[in-house]
Amino acid sequence: MKAAIYDRKNLTDLLLTSVENFPAKGVGYVQSDGSVKFITYSEILTKAGSMSAMLHDSGMEPGNKVMIISSKNEDIVLLLWASLLGGLIPTILQPPVSFTEFNQPAQKILNVFRILKNPKMILSDDLLHVFQSESIPAENIISAEKLKAADQGKYIYEANESDTAYVQFSSGSTGDPKGIVLTHKNILTNLAAISVGLDIYDNDVFTNWMPLYHDMGLFGYHLCPLFANNNQYLIDPVDFVKRPAIWPDTMDAIKCTITGCPNFGQALLLRYLKNRDEKTWDLSVLKAIVNGAEPISNRIMSEFMNRLASSGLRKGAMMPAYGMAEATLAISFSALLKEPVVHSFNRTKLQLENKAVLETESVEEMMELVSVGFALDNNEIRVVDDQGDIMDDQKVGNIQIRGAGITGGYYDKPEETRNSFIDRWLKTGDRGFFFEQQLYITGRVKDIIFVHGQNLYAHDLENLAAKHADIPYGKVIVGGWFDTKKGHDLIILFLVGSANKATCNTFVALRNFFRDTYGISIDIFIPIRSNQVPKTSSGKIQRYKLIDDFQNGLFDEAVTAIKKLIKEQQ
Repeated sequence: MKAAIYDRKNLTDLLLTSVENFPAKGVGYVQSDGSVKFITYSEILTKAGSMSAMLHDSGMEPGNKVMIISSKNEDIVLLLWASLLGGLIPTILQPPVSFTEFNQPAQKILNVFRILKNPKMILSDDLLHVFQSESIPAENIISAEKLKAADQGKYIYEANESDTAYVQFSSGSTGDPKGIVLTHKNILTNLAAISVGLDIYDNDVFTNWMPLYHDMGLFGYHLCPLFANNNQYLIDPVDFVKRPAIWPDTMDAIKCTITGCPNFGQALLLRYLKNRDEKTWDLSVLKAIVNGAEPISNRIMSEFMNRLASSGLRKGAMMPAYGMAEATLAISFSALLKEPVVHSFNRTKLQLENKAVLETESVEEMMELVSVGFALDNNEIRVVDDQGDIMDDQKVGNIQIRGAGITGGYYDKPEETRNSFIDRWLKTGDRGFFFEQQLYITGRVKDIIFVHGQNLYAHDLENLAAKHADIPYGKVIVGGWFDTKKGHDLIILFLVGSANKATCNTFVALRNFFRDTYGISIDIFIPIRSNQVPKTSSGKIQRYKLIDDFQNGLFDEAVTAIKKLIKEQQ
């Protein structure tokens, strides 16, 4: 039957309602060996309520900020609910690989601590034992293990819908991540819209490997099934990365109907299955794989669906979507149970005239774009020019959104907040257009490369390069760098590999391909290591950070070496 949607004014009501009406439902924590540890929502409420009481007794009050850092979903869920029940304002952050060596997650923790102005920080035991920081006082650290040992009553704070419920920190620049302030109303509005878009019934079952410190993992696959009173199964991200087949294994075992996966996760599973014995699962009941978080690759999506067709995966289960943390999570969904809509548009018209015109004849002129569908309930989407005027359909412009699920601004950044809105419309930073009433994303404004009057889209150039040279997804990255001496953007192509003859041959082949086929000059070639590719928590490549590293001289030696090899071949 249709999932019952109850009237709730804060996130605490989600847990209380599920416990009252569906006491046997809960969270299945998938272990690394594939076994499941199932904890009911009732058990979560009992334990988290006791932890909330301990936090309250220690002096923490409603409205206090708390950072949650753990590598285990089971810990994160309890810590999140202990915070929410106590009226605290949590943010979940990625655990670092080390506290003593520089790495992005550790740097982000320090920056968030500074931005939130001396919050408490809850660390899981494995991290607590290795924690080191000159900036974060020991008295600000709370042991997750000690909290979990709490056995006193419950403390539950009754929050208002307009109260801040959560602060989601964007990947942002390493030095200054943005804290996206989300109220209870923001989150509940978006959860309701997602539930309608997915047409959720009470027998739907969710599976997720996306990290809970990312909005897609937290709101899409923990809070949404709780909102709709469904069972959910959570795979620790590190287990998925080590053995991607744990995801379809789990979906088969629990008869999953709703899950999600962006490009990089699909590519990871495809690489894992390559050269392995044919294995099939029963994925016939799967009705939605929500595919978002980055520009959608039709190449990866098609290969993924074809590879799993023998497991009963229907093409209509793939559900391209558009979202961002500022919208809590989801902005638009493709039609449920319908095959993804993919069109080829004329590349030159898009690049030179910002106009979307179908291309059916010239393969070289085809730019494949995947529709991300229609605005969800309580969301409005518009496309405007640089002056703010509404664009006609099929004209590329700036995407803006408005609705009750969208943030009111950034934490302690009034100027950034003012600059991000116009008449309550949020500037997404994305470019796109409407075609046949559906939305298409052409790329991020900051990822557009402007050369000879053309708007070149970085992900389009990457797709062309990967297809031409048969390069795996995520191994070729393209960016633009404005050369002040020449007065225009230069195109930089990064390729995962060493400065050797094979890499050199690939560079030369790509240089000739872009020059001869598209009249595009690749100005700089840079071989890089896999661990030098910066990514967001959802696996999206941060091109601007690679460009920053290039400008800071990090790749000077590699550039010189590959230049020498290319010259020797000429």
